[in-house]
Amino acid sequence: MPVYPSKRDTRYSDFIHKNVKLNALSAKLVEGGNGVTGTFGAVPFPFPANGQELIWNSQFAPMLAATAGEINIATVYPSGETQLWARQEDRYFEIFDEKISREKFSGTTAEVMLLFTAPARERGKAVLVHEYADLSHSPRNAWQYMPGTRRVRRAPTIAYDFPDGPGGLRTVDDALMFIGATNRFTWKMEEQREIYVPYNNNALDDPSMKYAQLLTPYHLNPDAMRYELHRCWVLVGILKPGERHIYGKRRLYMDEDSWAGLLADNYDRQEKLFRTNMRSFVNLYDMPGMGPRVEIYHDLRQKAYQANNLVNEMKGPPRLMSEGWPEGYFSPSNLRAIGK
Repeated sequence: MPVYPSKRDTRYSDFIHKNVKLNALSAKLVEGGNGVTGTFGAVPFPFPANGQELIWNSQFAPMLAATAGEINIATVYPSGETQLWARQEDRYFEIFDEKISREKFSGTTAEVMLLFTAPARERGKAVLVHEYADLSHSPRNAWQYMPGTRRVRRAPTIAYDFPDGPGGLRTVDDALMFIGATNRFTWKMEEQREIYVPYNNNALDDPSMKYAQLLTPYHLNPDAMRYELHRCWVLVGILKPGERHIYGKRRLYMDEDSWAGLLADNYDRQEKLFRTNMRSFVNLYDMPGMGPRVEIYHDLRQKAYQANNLVNEMKGPPRLMSEGWPEGYFSPSNLRAIGK
C-alpha cells in the first residue's frame, strides 16, 4: 500500500456551505427513517444524532450536479481473465443544482441514464433510474430497454441486493459504498476512527497506464493507488430479522470532511467477511471539493474484483454538463430513443 502524507486542502463551494447550515435547521427523517425531508444542496444532518441520519449523509455527500461521459467497467478473475464493459453515463443530481432554489426542489434527487456500448451482447441496452429523497413515499423508479424486444419495461428489481455489472460481484446498493433504501438494515454509529483510505488518486486515471497494466489479478496495480490516513465516520448496518439480503452486516467508513463513503466491509448471514469495497477520491475542481472517481468491489470468495468508472482508455472522466439536457431527456419515453 503506497501511503502518503495526509492532505486536507479542499474547500467546498459557498452553495454547499450555505445549505449545510439551512439543512441543520430543517432536515428531518421521515417516519421509519427511509427518507429525508427538508434537505437540499448538502448533507442533511451536519450533526448526526444516530446511524440513520449518518447513512443519509453518506448518500447526499457533495457531487457534481450534472455529468456525462463514457466509462469502462472491468471484472478481473484470479486467472487474469477480464470482462470489459463500456457505457455512456448521463447523471443529473437535482439536489445539487445551483440553478434551482430549495423551494423549487422537486424531491427527485437524481436522474441517471445508462447506455451500454460494449460488449456486443450488451450494446444498445439502456437503463433509466429516478431516485428520491423520501423513499418511503416515492420508492426508486427504474426502467430498462432491451434491444431484443425493443420495449421499455419497468425494472423494480434494480434495487437492494440485485446483482449489478459483469460477473455479479456487486449489488445495486453497493454503489457509493451504499445507496438506496435503508429500511432493511438497522444502522448504528460507531466511534470515529483513523484509517488508511484511497485519497488524491489522480494517477489512477493516467491514460499512459493501460488496462493490461492496471487490471492485475486480485486487485488493481498498487502502483496506481495512493492511500492517506484520514479520520472517518464509522457506520454499521445489521440486517433486520425477517428481511432478505445477501449481506447480514455491512460496515462503512465515511470521509470526515465530505461524508462520502470510502470503504465498505460486507459480511454474509454468518457474519463472515464476504466482500470489501473502496472508492478512489480526487479533487473535483469543477465542483469544487473532494469527490469519488473509481469504485472497486472485491469478492473474497471468488478472489475476483470489479472496477467501475475506469477512463484510462477513454476520453477522460465524465465531464461537467453545465448546459444540462433538454426537457424530457430523463424520461421513459426517451429511453427507447436512446437505446438503439
